Amino acid sequence: MRTSRNSCGLVRRQVLQSLGAVAGAAAMGLSPVRAADEGVRAVRLRPKAHPKGWWTYGSDAQSQHPLRLRPNTPYEVVIDNQLPVDTSIHWHGQRVENAMDGVPGLTQDPIAPGETLRQLVSFPDPGTYWYHPHLESHEAVGRGLISPLIIEEEVPVAVDHDLTALVSRHWIASDGSIAPNFNDRYAVTFNQSASAHWFVNGAPPRGQRAMAGDIVRLRLVNGAAMSPMTVKRPKADVVIAAIDGHPLASPLPFDDELLFHPGQRYDLLFVMPPRDLVVETDAGDPLVMLSHQGSAPGPQKSLPILPKNPIATPVLEEAKTVSLTIGRRAPTFGQRLRARWNSLQGTLDLRGYEWLVNGDSLTETALCTGDAA
Repeated sequence: MRTSRNSCGLVRRQVLQSLGAVAGAAAMGLSPVRAADEGVRAVRLRPKAHPKGWWTYGSDAQSQHPLRLRPNTPYEVVIDNQLPVDTSIHWHGQRVENAMDGVPGLTQDPIAPGETLRQLVSFPDPGTYWYHPHLESHEAVGRGLISPLIIEEEVPVAVDHDLTALVSRHWIASDGSIAPNFNDRYAVTFNQSASAHWFVNGAPPRGQRAMAGDIVRLRLVNGAAMSPMTVKRPKADVVIAAIDGHPLASPLPFDDELLFHPGQRYDLLFVMPPRDLVVETDAGDPLVMLSHQGSAPGPQKSLPILPKNPIATPVLEEAKTVSLTIGRRAPTFGQRLRARWNSLQGTLDLRGYEWLVNGDSLTETALCTGDAA
Protein backbone atom coordinates (compact mmCIF):
# COMPACT_ATOMS: atom_id res chain seq x y z
CA MET A 1 0.00 0.00 0.00
CA ARG A 2 1.24 3.47 -0.78
CA THR A 3 0.20 7.08 -0.78
CA SER A 4 0.11 9.20 -3.93
CA ARG A 5 3.69 10.03 -4.93
CA ASN A 6 5.37 11.19 -8.09
CA SER A 7 8.55 9.80 -9.64
CA CYS A 8 8.27 10.39 -13.38
CA GLY A 9 11.35 12.53 -13.59
CA LEU A 10 12.62 15.58 -15.39
CA VAL A 11 10.39 15.45 -18.49
CA ARG A 12 7.22 15.98 -16.48
CA ARG A 13 8.77 18.72 -14.37
CA GLN A 14 9.71 20.61 -17.53
CA VAL A 15 6.12 20.44 -18.73
CA LEU A 16 4.82 21.64 -15.37
CA GLN A 17 7.20 24.57 -15.49
CA SER A 18 5.96 25.47 -18.96
CA LEU A 19 2.44 25.56 -17.49
CA GLY A 20 3.54 27.89 -14.71
CA ALA A 21 2.99 25.23 -12.06
CA VAL A 22 6.36 25.21 -10.33
CA ALA A 23 4.84 26.21 -7.02
CA GLY A 24 2.25 23.43 -7.19
CA ALA A 25 4.74 20.73 -8.10
CA ALA A 26 6.29 20.74 -4.64
CA ALA A 27 2.93 19.95 -3.10
CA MET A 28 2.15 16.93 -5.27
CA GLY A 29 3.28 14.32 -2.76
CA LEU A 30 0.77 13.25 -0.13
CA SER A 31 1.61 12.25 3.41
CA PRO A 32 0.30 8.90 4.72
CA VAL A 33 -3.28 8.87 5.98
CA ARG A 34 -4.00 6.88 9.12
CA ALA A 35 -7.38 5.24 9.69
CA ALA A 36 -7.43 6.74 13.16
CA ASP A 37 -7.19 10.33 11.89
CA GLU A 38 -9.90 12.27 13.68
CA GLY A 39 -12.81 13.39 11.53
CA VAL A 40 -11.73 11.44 8.43
CA ARG A 41 -14.35 9.26 6.79
CA ALA A 42 -13.36 6.20 4.77
CA VAL A 43 -14.38 5.43 1.17
CA ARG A 44 -13.17 2.29 -0.59
CA LEU A 45 -13.29 1.85 -4.36
CA ARG A 46 -12.42 -1.38 -6.15
CA PRO A 47 -12.01 -0.97 -9.92
CA LYS A 48 -12.57 -4.48 -11.18
CA ALA A 49 -12.91 -6.46 -14.42
CA HIS A 50 -16.09 -8.49 -14.84
CA PRO A 51 -17.17 -11.19 -17.29
CA LYS A 52 -17.93 -10.16 -20.87
CA GLY A 53 -15.43 -7.31 -20.84
CA TRP A 54 -17.15 -4.92 -18.42
CA TRP A 55 -15.16 -2.88 -15.88
CA THR A 56 -16.74 -1.08 -12.91
CA TYR A 57 -15.93 0.28 -9.45
CA GLY A 58 -18.27 -2.21 -7.77
CA SER A 59 -19.02 -5.85 -7.27
CA ASP A 60 -20.91 -6.43 -10.52
CA ALA A 61 -21.02 -5.25 -14.13
CA GLN A 62 -23.83 -2.78 -13.37
CA SER A 63 -22.20 -1.02 -10.40
CA GLN A 64 -22.50 2.60 -11.49
CA HIS A 65 -24.46 3.76 -8.47
CA PRO A 66 -23.93 7.35 -7.27
CA LEU A 67 -21.27 7.96 -4.64
CA ARG A 68 -22.86 10.54 -2.32
CA LEU A 69 -20.49 12.53 -0.10
CA ARG A 70 -20.61 15.60 2.12
CA PRO A 71 -18.91 18.85 1.10
CA ASN A 72 -15.77 20.13 2.82
CA THR A 73 -15.37 16.85 4.67
CA PRO A 74 -12.03 14.98 4.72
CA TYR A 75 -12.30 11.52 3.15
CA GLU A 76 -9.72 8.79 3.06
CA VAL A 77 -10.28 7.28 -0.39
CA VAL A 78 -8.73 3.82 -0.67
CA ILE A 79 -8.45 2.56 -4.26
CA ASP A 80 -7.81 -1.19 -4.67
CA ASN A 81 -6.87 -1.81 -8.28
CA GLN A 82 -8.31 -5.22 -9.21
CA LEU A 83 -8.00 -4.53 -12.95
CA PRO A 84 -5.44 -6.26 -15.19
CA VAL A 85 -4.05 -2.82 -16.15
CA ASP A 86 -2.82 0.38 -14.50
CA THR A 87 -5.52 2.86 -13.52
CA SER A 88 -6.23 6.16 -11.77
CA ILE A 89 -9.24 8.16 -10.56
CA HIS A 90 -10.08 11.63 -11.82
CA TRP A 91 -12.72 13.56 -9.85
CA HIS A 92 -14.33 15.21 -12.87
CA GLY A 93 -15.31 18.83 -12.19
CA GLN A 94 -14.21 18.99 -8.57
CA ARG A 95 -11.59 21.48 -7.34
CA VAL A 96 -9.39 18.96 -5.55
CA GLU A 97 -5.64 19.29 -4.98
CA ASN A 98 -3.65 18.81 -8.16
CA ALA A 99 -1.89 15.78 -6.66
CA MET A 100 -5.25 13.98 -6.55
CA ASP A 101 -6.49 14.92 -10.01
CA GLY A 102 -5.77 11.43 -11.34
CA VAL A 103 -3.55 12.21 -14.35
CA PRO A 104 -0.67 9.71 -14.29
CA GLY A 105 2.60 11.24 -15.36
CA LEU A 106 1.55 14.77 -14.47
CA THR A 107 -0.07 14.68 -11.04
CA GLN A 108 0.56 11.16 -9.72
CA ASP A 109 1.87 7.72 -10.55
CA PRO A 110 -0.53 5.15 -12.03
CA ILE A 111 -2.01 2.54 -9.71
CA ALA A 112 -0.61 -0.80 -10.84
CA PRO A 113 -2.67 -4.03 -10.86
CA GLY A 114 -2.94 -5.40 -7.33
CA GLU A 115 -1.77 -2.12 -5.83
CA THR A 116 -3.67 0.02 -3.32
CA LEU A 117 -3.55 3.82 -3.26
CA ARG A 118 -4.77 5.98 -0.37
CA GLN A 119 -5.78 9.59 -0.85
CA LEU A 120 -6.89 12.24 1.58
CA VAL A 121 -9.35 14.40 -0.31
CA SER A 122 -12.09 16.94 0.36
CA PHE A 123 -14.73 18.09 -2.13
CA PRO A 124 -15.63 21.79 -1.83
CA ASP A 125 -18.41 22.14 -4.41
CA PRO A 126 -21.90 20.65 -3.94
CA GLY A 127 -23.53 19.40 -7.09
CA THR A 128 -23.48 16.72 -9.77
CA TYR A 129 -20.11 15.31 -10.89
CA TRP A 130 -18.59 11.97 -11.86
CA TYR A 131 -15.32 10.05 -11.59
CA HIS A 132 -13.35 7.90 -14.02
CA PRO A 133 -9.74 7.09 -14.95
CA HIS A 134 -7.51 9.51 -16.81
CA LEU A 135 -5.32 6.67 -18.02
CA GLU A 136 -6.20 4.92 -21.30
CA SER A 137 -9.63 6.39 -20.65
CA HIS A 138 -10.83 5.55 -24.16
CA GLU A 139 -10.75 1.89 -23.09
CA ALA A 140 -11.74 2.23 -19.43
CA VAL A 141 -14.73 4.51 -20.07
CA GLY A 142 -15.72 2.38 -23.06
CA ARG A 143 -15.84 -0.65 -20.76
CA GLY A 144 -17.99 1.13 -18.15
CA LEU A 145 -15.44 2.28 -15.56
CA ILE A 146 -17.40 5.42 -14.61
CA SER A 147 -19.65 6.43 -11.72
CA PRO A 148 -21.64 9.49 -10.62
CA LEU A 149 -20.29 11.65 -7.81
CA ILE A 150 -22.93 13.59 -5.87
CA ILE A 151 -21.70 16.20 -3.39
CA GLU A 152 -24.67 17.03 -1.21
CA GLU A 153 -25.67 20.54 -0.22
CA GLU A 154 -25.02 21.65 3.36
CA VAL A 155 -28.78 22.05 3.75
CA PRO A 156 -30.78 19.41 1.82
CA VAL A 157 -32.78 20.74 -1.12
CA ALA A 158 -36.51 20.10 -0.73
CA VAL A 159 -37.41 17.63 -3.48
CA ASP A 160 -39.50 14.46 -3.47
CA HIS A 161 -37.24 12.57 -5.89
CA ASP A 162 -33.50 13.08 -6.36
CA LEU A 163 -32.66 10.99 -9.44
CA THR A 164 -29.28 10.49 -11.10
CA ALA A 165 -28.91 9.27 -14.68
CA LEU A 166 -25.34 8.54 -15.77
CA VAL A 167 -25.77 8.05 -19.51
CA SER A 168 -23.22 6.00 -21.45
CA ARG A 169 -23.02 4.37 -24.86
CA HIS A 170 -21.33 1.03 -25.48
CA TRP A 171 -20.78 -1.26 -28.45
CA ILE A 172 -22.33 -4.59 -27.48
CA ALA A 173 -21.87 -7.96 -29.16
CA SER A 174 -24.74 -10.40 -29.66
CA ASP A 175 -23.87 -12.27 -26.43
CA GLY A 176 -24.08 -9.08 -24.32
CA SER A 177 -20.33 -8.60 -24.04
CA ILE A 178 -18.33 -5.52 -24.91
CA ALA A 179 -17.67 -5.86 -28.63
CA PRO A 180 -14.12 -6.62 -29.78
CA ASN A 181 -12.49 -3.62 -31.45
CA PHE A 182 -15.03 -1.33 -29.74
CA ASN A 183 -12.45 1.47 -29.86
CA ASP A 184 -12.02 1.11 -33.62
CA ARG A 185 -14.88 2.96 -35.29
CA TYR A 186 -14.16 1.38 -38.66
CA ALA A 187 -14.18 -2.14 -37.25
CA VAL A 188 -17.39 -1.78 -35.23
CA THR A 189 -19.18 0.01 -38.05
CA PHE A 190 -18.77 -3.01 -40.30
CA ASN A 191 -19.23 -5.59 -37.53
CA GLN A 192 -22.72 -6.97 -38.12
CA SER A 193 -22.71 -8.80 -34.77
CA ALA A 194 -22.28 -5.64 -32.65
CA SER A 195 -24.43 -2.54 -32.14
CA ALA A 196 -24.34 0.62 -30.02
CA HIS A 197 -26.68 0.82 -27.02
CA TRP A 198 -27.45 3.52 -24.46
CA PHE A 199 -27.07 2.61 -20.78
CA VAL A 200 -28.16 4.49 -17.66
CA ASN A 201 -26.25 3.83 -14.44
CA GLY A 202 -24.70 0.75 -16.04
CA ALA A 203 -27.93 -0.90 -17.17
CA PRO A 204 -30.55 -0.49 -19.90
CA PRO A 205 -32.88 2.43 -19.04
CA ARG A 206 -35.45 1.47 -16.41
CA GLY A 207 -38.73 3.08 -15.45
CA GLN A 208 -39.38 4.78 -12.10
CA ARG A 209 -42.50 6.05 -10.40
CA ALA A 210 -43.61 9.48 -9.22
CA MET A 211 -46.88 11.05 -8.16
CA ALA A 212 -48.36 14.02 -9.97
CA GLY A 213 -47.30 17.16 -8.10
CA ASP A 214 -44.04 15.69 -6.80
CA ILE A 215 -40.90 17.80 -7.15
CA VAL A 216 -38.27 15.94 -9.16
CA ARG A 217 -34.57 16.75 -9.37
CA LEU A 218 -33.03 14.90 -12.30
CA ARG A 219 -29.24 14.87 -12.52
CA LEU A 220 -28.09 14.06 -16.05
CA VAL A 221 -24.44 13.04 -16.59
CA ASN A 222 -23.06 12.27 -20.06
CA GLY A 223 -20.49 9.54 -19.42
CA ALA A 224 -20.30 8.48 -23.06
CA ALA A 225 -16.67 8.81 -24.11
CA MET A 226 -17.27 9.98 -27.66
CA SER A 227 -21.03 10.47 -28.00
CA PRO A 228 -22.53 13.94 -27.84
CA MET A 229 -26.30 13.85 -27.97
CA THR A 230 -29.34 16.07 -28.15
CA VAL A 231 -31.98 15.71 -25.43
CA LYS A 232 -35.55 16.54 -26.40
CA ARG A 233 -37.67 18.77 -24.22
CA PRO A 234 -39.86 16.58 -21.97
CA LYS A 235 -43.60 17.17 -21.92
CA ALA A 236 -43.49 19.14 -18.68
CA ASP A 237 -42.41 22.56 -17.41
CA VAL A 238 -38.73 21.83 -16.81
CA VAL A 239 -36.02 24.26 -15.76
CA ILE A 240 -32.24 23.88 -15.93
CA ALA A 241 -31.13 24.58 -12.37
CA ALA A 242 -27.40 23.77 -12.63
CA ILE A 243 -24.81 23.17 -15.34
CA ASP A 244 -21.66 21.11 -14.75
CA GLY A 245 -22.41 20.91 -11.05
CA HIS A 246 -22.86 24.62 -10.37
CA PRO A 247 -26.29 26.17 -9.74
CA LEU A 248 -27.41 29.00 -12.01
CA ALA A 249 -28.28 32.34 -10.46
CA SER A 250 -31.47 32.24 -12.52
CA PRO A 251 -32.70 28.83 -13.72
CA LEU A 252 -33.15 28.55 -17.48
CA PRO A 253 -36.36 27.22 -19.05
CA PHE A 254 -35.89 23.95 -20.91
CA ASP A 255 -37.97 25.06 -23.86
CA ASP A 256 -35.96 23.59 -26.71
CA GLU A 257 -33.54 20.79 -27.45
CA LEU A 258 -30.57 20.46 -25.11
CA LEU A 259 -27.09 19.79 -26.45
CA PHE A 260 -25.45 17.25 -24.15
CA HIS A 261 -21.72 16.74 -24.66
CA PRO A 262 -19.42 14.07 -23.17
CA GLY A 263 -18.57 14.87 -19.55
CA GLN A 264 -21.32 17.48 -19.25
CA ARG A 265 -23.91 17.58 -16.46
CA TYR A 266 -27.33 19.16 -16.14
CA ASP A 267 -29.55 19.39 -13.04
CA LEU A 268 -33.19 19.59 -14.10
CA LEU A 269 -36.09 20.53 -11.82
CA PHE A 270 -39.76 19.99 -12.58
CA VAL A 271 -43.13 19.19 -11.07
CA MET A 272 -44.28 15.72 -12.11
CA PRO A 273 -47.24 16.13 -14.48
CA PRO A 274 -50.41 14.00 -14.28
CA ARG A 275 -49.09 11.68 -16.98
CA ASP A 276 -46.07 9.54 -17.77
CA LEU A 277 -42.89 11.43 -18.60
CA VAL A 278 -39.98 10.38 -20.80
CA VAL A 279 -36.62 12.09 -21.22
CA GLU A 280 -35.20 10.95 -24.55
CA THR A 281 -32.72 11.83 -27.26
CA ASP A 282 -33.77 13.46 -30.51
CA ALA A 283 -33.42 10.01 -32.09
CA GLY A 284 -36.11 8.68 -29.74
CA ASP A 285 -33.80 6.73 -27.41
CA PRO A 286 -35.33 6.81 -23.88
CA LEU A 287 -32.97 7.81 -21.08
CA VAL A 288 -35.30 8.37 -18.12
CA MET A 289 -38.87 7.09 -17.82
CA LEU A 290 -41.20 8.20 -15.03
CA SER A 291 -44.61 6.60 -14.72
CA HIS A 292 -47.44 8.61 -13.21
CA GLN A 293 -48.78 7.05 -9.99
CA GLY A 294 -51.71 9.06 -8.66
CA SER A 295 -51.48 12.57 -7.24
CA ALA A 296 -49.51 13.92 -4.29
CA PRO A 297 -51.69 15.17 -1.41
CA GLY A 298 -51.64 18.75 -0.21
CA PRO A 299 -51.24 22.13 -1.94
CA GLN A 300 -49.27 22.64 -5.13
CA LYS A 301 -45.51 22.74 -4.59
CA SER A 302 -43.00 25.25 -5.92
CA LEU A 303 -39.61 24.44 -7.38
CA PRO A 304 -36.71 25.07 -4.98
CA ILE A 305 -33.74 27.31 -5.74
CA LEU A 306 -30.37 25.55 -5.56
CA PRO A 307 -27.92 27.42 -3.29
CA LYS A 308 -25.01 29.05 -5.09
CA ASN A 309 -21.60 27.44 -4.71
CA PRO A 310 -19.00 29.61 -2.95
CA ILE A 311 -16.52 30.02 -5.80
CA ALA A 312 -13.96 32.81 -5.64
CA THR A 313 -14.03 35.49 -8.33
CA PRO A 314 -10.72 35.56 -10.23
CA VAL A 315 -8.69 38.76 -10.27
CA LEU A 316 -7.82 38.93 -13.94
CA GLU A 317 -5.44 41.84 -13.45
CA GLU A 318 -3.14 39.54 -11.44
CA ALA A 319 -3.36 36.60 -13.83
CA LYS A 320 -0.23 35.23 -15.48
CA THR A 321 -0.13 34.68 -19.22
CA VAL A 322 1.02 31.26 -20.41
CA SER A 323 1.30 30.41 -24.09
CA LEU A 324 0.36 26.84 -25.08
CA THR A 325 0.53 25.59 -28.63
CA ILE A 326 -1.08 22.16 -29.01
CA GLY A 327 -0.08 20.03 -31.97
CA ARG A 328 0.38 16.47 -33.15
CA ARG A 329 3.33 14.83 -34.86
CA ALA A 330 2.31 12.56 -37.71
CA PRO A 331 3.44 8.95 -37.37
CA THR A 332 5.64 7.24 -39.88
CA PHE A 333 4.19 4.78 -42.38
CA GLY A 334 5.56 1.88 -40.31
CA GLN A 335 3.93 3.23 -37.13
CA ARG A 336 0.59 3.62 -38.92
CA LEU A 337 0.81 0.09 -40.27
CA ARG A 338 1.58 -1.33 -36.82
CA ALA A 339 -1.27 0.60 -35.19
CA ARG A 340 -3.73 -0.62 -37.83
CA TRP A 341 -2.57 -4.22 -37.51
CA ASN A 342 -2.90 -4.17 -33.72
CA SER A 343 -6.37 -2.67 -34.06
CA LEU A 344 -7.45 -5.52 -36.33
CA GLN A 345 -6.10 -7.97 -33.75
CA GLY A 346 -8.38 -6.50 -31.09
CA THR A 347 -5.95 -4.15 -29.34
CA LEU A 348 -5.68 -0.39 -29.62
CA ASP A 349 -2.21 0.90 -30.36
CA LEU A 350 -1.76 4.66 -30.58
CA ARG A 351 1.98 4.76 -30.07
CA GLY A 352 2.51 6.18 -33.51
CA TYR A 353 0.71 9.40 -32.59
CA GLU A 354 2.48 12.04 -30.54
CA TRP A 355 0.79 15.04 -28.95
CA LEU A 356 2.92 18.16 -28.70
CA VAL A 357 2.80 21.11 -26.28
CA ASN A 358 4.93 24.05 -27.39
CA GLY A 359 6.68 21.65 -29.75
CA ASP A 360 7.62 19.14 -27.02
CA SER A 361 6.30 15.58 -27.12
CA LEU A 362 3.98 14.49 -24.34
CA THR A 363 4.31 10.80 -25.21
CA GLU A 364 6.77 10.10 -22.40
CA THR A 365 5.33 12.76 -20.15
CA ALA A 366 1.85 11.24 -20.11
CA LEU A 367 2.70 7.76 -18.83
CA CYS A 368 6.42 8.02 -17.98
CA THR A 369 6.93 4.78 -19.90
CA GLY A 370 7.13 5.87 -23.53
CA ASP A 371 3.58 4.66 -24.25
CA ALA A 372 0.90 6.86 -25.75
CA ALA A 373 -1.14 9.44 -23.92
